[in-house]
Amino acid sequence: MWLRLTLLNIRKFFRTKPLLLVFIILSQIICIIAAFTVAGMIDAVTRPPEARDVRSEWEKSFEIDFSLYEGEDQFLATYIDTENNQVVYRGTDQSVIKKYEEYDFSQPGRYSGELTALPSNFDKLPKYGDIREKINRIFSSVGLHYVEMVMTGYTSGDDMISFYAVGGPKEFEKRYYPELLNGGIEMYLGKPAHILSVKKGDKLRLGNTEYTVNSVVSKSTKGDMEPLCWLLPEYADDSFIITYFRIQVDDALAGNELGAVSDMIKNEFAGITDNITDPVPKPLMEKQFNNMIYVVSFILMAVMMLNLSRLYTFILAKRKNALAIYSVCGGSKAKIFVIYIIEILLTLGFSYLCGFVLFRFVIMDMIGKVYPSFLTFFEPPICIMILGAYIVFGGIVMGLSIVPMIRKNVTSLRREGGI
Repeated sequence: MWLRLTLLNIRKFFRTKPLLLVFIILSQIICIIAAFTVAGMIDAVTRPPEARDVRSEWEKSFEIDFSLYEGEDQFLATYIDTENNQVVYRGTDQSVIKKYEEYDFSQPGRYSGELTALPSNFDKLPKYGDIREKINRIFSSVGLHYVEMVMTGYTSGDDMISFYAVGGPKEFEKRYYPELLNGGIEMYLGKPAHILSVKKGDKLRLGNTEYTVNSVVSKSTKGDMEPLCWLLPEYADDSFIITYFRIQVDDALAGNELGAVSDMIKNEFAGITDNITDPVPKPLMEKQFNNMIYVVSFILMAVMMLNLSRLYTFILAKRKNALAIYSVCGGSKAKIFVIYIIEILLTLGFSYLCGFVLFRFVIMDMIGKVYPSFLTFFEPPICIMILGAYIVFGGIVMGLSIVPMIRKNVTSLRREGGI
């Protein structure tokens, strides 16, 4: 009933004072266009305050870890015949390891050995060939946001060499890993360095692929370091055992787009591993800057609504006859207020729709030609947020402005004239 009365009231208002109704709607349209424009321009021409980004490369990446360290871990054993200075065994066969463990390695003797912990699920780790297509689909989903990929694991041959594959866009590889671009590898050797006897230019078969050794680097560490080969992911052998990989993305991948990539990665590796981590959000300073943009646009709308409320009060004063008729017919002040607040909300909603359409299809493209970043600001959540603020501010401010007029009785209205 109230909605019907409100629509009849608006129709009568349009018939008797069309210019006033058109003027207030145009004023509201200008208000919403101004709010959108100011918010977008602040974002487009103002650089956000710098915030110290202390995130590591790992924290900027999707991380997928296949390793489990639960219960009894497995070990990679290396045993050396000290008399001949030769590796007699390198592998994970427990029966062979037990054979060599019978020797007392704490005392000088014929054999020297070391054990390197392997994941407890080492036998169930995926091969690179098993997940290559999954990784390629993730690359496609990440698109231009791709920064770097790192993959670690072991060769599946008897040598059991650790590998570290790293790569990114071609310019990234050309700058940081030029020696590896032709399918070569770089060998890092720790103690005991004679597990592998290689030099630059040697051919080394790992898995089913033959690589050229581009450089050899020896490292001394507090503990023993396994031989490690560096290569680019596109040259990794399908038989390599994968323990972990991560894909680093840029900060532009955020919101729903980042969530979609995260869901895709979880779906790709469902049943293989649940140990998947999303990138850590960027520092809050930019988020605080965005909040400042919203506050400025909301304040702008509030100020314009205060001016519009004065205009609506003037309009209501010109419509005393309808107000007096409602009072004489027994309408309570609360019911009369509801009729007029519905009228206000209807005009606000209609004005927002018109203003948004004009802004989106006319003004937005015009400004975007000068400031391209202006076009990237207006995501659906922002438009909904501005709509909510506009309706709330408008309803409260303009609603409060009509209360003094509604509280007047018929006698007061007649005394003021106009009815």
